[in-house]
Amino acid sequence: MPFIRTPTYCYRAFTRYVFAVQYHGGKMLGFSYQGPSGENCIVYNPDKSIQADLRGVESVEGRLRRALDLLVGENNYQNIQVSSRTDRGVHAWRNTLQVDIRPRSQKKKKKGSDDADKHTSARATKQWKPKNLVDGINFYLSRIPSLPPSKAEDENSPPLHKNVRNKASKANFYNLPLNNNVTILSSAVAPDIITPNQNYDPALPEDEYNPKGLPFDVRFTATRRTYAYRILHSYAIEAKSPSYYHSQPFELDRVWRIHDDKGNIGELDVEAMNRAASHLVGRHDFTSFRGKGCQRSTPVTTLDEVVVHRERYHGVVPGFMLASGMENSSAVSNCDSLPIPDTFNMITIVIKGKSFLYHQVRNMVACLVEVGQGRLTPENVKEILEKKDRGAAPGMAPAQGLFLVDVEHAVGASAAFHYYCNEPNFISSNWSKNGYSRSLALCEKELPNKSQSVAVAETTSTKTTSPKPLSRTTLLLYNLKLLSYSSLPVPRLISSKDPLFSYPEIVGGVRRRQTDEVNLQNILSSKRLMMARQSQDQQQMQPILQEVNELVYGKGVTPQIREDFLAQYGCVGHTPEIIKYLVDELAKDRGIVEVGAGNGQWARSINDFHNVQRMQNNPTGKAFDLVLAFDNMQELPLSPKIYHQRTVPAKQYFYDKVKLASHVDAVKGFASRGRVLMLVYPSPGSMALETVKAYVESSDQNDTVVYVGEGIGGANADEDFFNYFLGKTDDDPKEAEWVLLKVMEVKRSPGGKGYEKMFVFQRKRL
Repeated sequence: MPFIRTPTYCYRAFTRYVFAVQYHGGKMLGFSYQGPSGENCIVYNPDKSIQADLRGVESVEGRLRRALDLLVGENNYQNIQVSSRTDRGVHAWRNTLQVDIRPRSQKKKKKGSDDADKHTSARATKQWKPKNLVDGINFYLSRIPSLPPSKAEDENSPPLHKNVRNKASKANFYNLPLNNNVTILSSAVAPDIITPNQNYDPALPEDEYNPKGLPFDVRFTATRRTYAYRILHSYAIEAKSPSYYHSQPFELDRVWRIHDDKGNIGELDVEAMNRAASHLVGRHDFTSFRGKGCQRSTPVTTLDEVVVHRERYHGVVPGFMLASGMENSSAVSNCDSLPIPDTFNMITIVIKGKSFLYHQVRNMVACLVEVGQGRLTPENVKEILEKKDRGAAPGMAPAQGLFLVDVEHAVGASAAFHYYCNEPNFISSNWSKNGYSRSLALCEKELPNKSQSVAVAETTSTKTTSPKPLSRTTLLLYNLKLLSYSSLPVPRLISSKDPLFSYPEIVGGVRRRQTDEVNLQNILSSKRLMMARQSQDQQQMQPILQEVNELVYGKGVTPQIREDFLAQYGCVGHTPEIIKYLVDELAKDRGIVEVGAGNGQWARSINDFHNVQRMQNNPTGKAFDLVLAFDNMQELPLSPKIYHQRTVPAKQYFYDKVKLASHVDAVKGFASRGRVLMLVYPSPGSMALETVKAYVESSDQNDTVVYVGEGIGGANADEDFFNYFLGKTDDDPKEAEWVLLKVMEVKRSPGGKGYEKMFVFQRKRL
């Protein structure tokens, strides 16, 4: 991490705010401010010829500066930093930045005086509220007119933003035409933490220019950046007029249009593009895709995901929203009725990674398009990557199709400081002097030098502290998407505002499920289905059944694949990590009682693993079942009449010791006392909550619950069940509270239609 640009004492007079910003980059000069001589000017070549005419063009940061000048004052903010600097023409669905803003001053009446104008004492200061900053900045961003065309040599003309208020009255200023190319989505006060300074030199005296700790930085705390490149591909079987391919004016400056006026190009081969993209995933030397002028010290970087999606162009929902699971619930459900030509496809390339080289995404997109058109093979992409030569790769894709979709953050810029950032005690809502000194003292005491930082983090993380709920700042950062769901601290006390059951996957999944239900109803009530049934034509029925199958199970998932998954795992699958955690850590000395066990796949896997462990550690010990499994046998996923004891699934996966009992009677029995309660994919309704209440009331030893299923709005339990753990009900409000011990990923059914997780709760008495 580089040195801070200003002494540390300067930050004490300012409050650091983080912002989420969205902008349309089609008419912008990129994000970074180019200075007075770099915007709204003409760039000349050495021979006096015009290189670029930038009159009337401004950057995103330049426009933000003009709004901040009007809102807080020209000298009352500093240090604008962005997590991802985008180029000219690139859009941002959600970028993040930070600004240090001085508290605003307020006149304070002198005691005993009634005249505030003549008798004033020292000005009192008051920090800006994040909501007021969002409203104020957006007000000026939408009403400040764009830069007027001006000559480059006219340097004596005053900046436009200083004359806006003077030229227009207050009423006229409100009525100025709106300009919404840049919008602030949300804001919050930066966390009051200090990250270790990797460039600290112990040989030099520690001062404001050589500090041990650095303030929170939005750029260096970014853990993942997600880009999406949108390609509007028009193809035709027969030749059409060139105007046919330019018939989508609403996508101007938002897609890369690929077409052939002669009409001899078919669909892009998305399967080949995905095979080629698989060679780019992982840690590689991306010199072949590195843009000229890249200032990064090394071309080695890591890509977490490169996926190519294809869908019929609907003309309403942006393609990258569907690709990244952020579609709008108000989107048109039946897009087949839209008057869009059937030869338009929206190709969306989603690329995720912590950091990227200059022009890396656009260079890779151009290479993948060459593969889709058949000019390159997936193996050629691997060869180009291994050559480490920019000249071996194709050219660069245009900027207008590139979107910065999201930037994820984790508080803290190093692994050594990650423990402190997850502790609510070290996060406050204000950038105060006391908080700065407290965090700096932690760095001095616990992190004496860089070589001991990782070791200190490991030893410190083993200390046992009482779990605490999420702090207000942590919740704000999560709502701003500066903190990911997986980076929230565990264990923690569950509060009513905890986003535990509203994780992003279930929120987006519920919306997609609602859309699928509408589409399924449209298919079942369509005329083509009625005609196919009447004629009993199997050729007409086959594509309809395939559409229904994709809506119900997912693309490429047949009923047989779904049934095989149910036979092996049940409605949701376990992983080796889950089985090991349940046997070796959670229920090692207690045992488990599973209610609603179904065919008993989970119980059998746990007991089998437990018996193997027992035979290895204590071969002469007494055998016993770690899991007691119960079910009322009314809603089994697979019928025992078909999958009887002589079938292969029953022999390999089913548990033959599942006992018949109601969910309440199962947990009230003496054998269940003290065991861990496990609910795997409970049915929708009150069954899950009734089971947990009966379990808790049966014994004081019953204090641990494992829930495997979907969150709020999903296919399991009901809203009262989730409100019970969140403390939103009147059931047992003062006697105990619940602690989240662990959240683990499960093996979901093929097709991507499930959004389950495994949650482990423990009840703490007050």
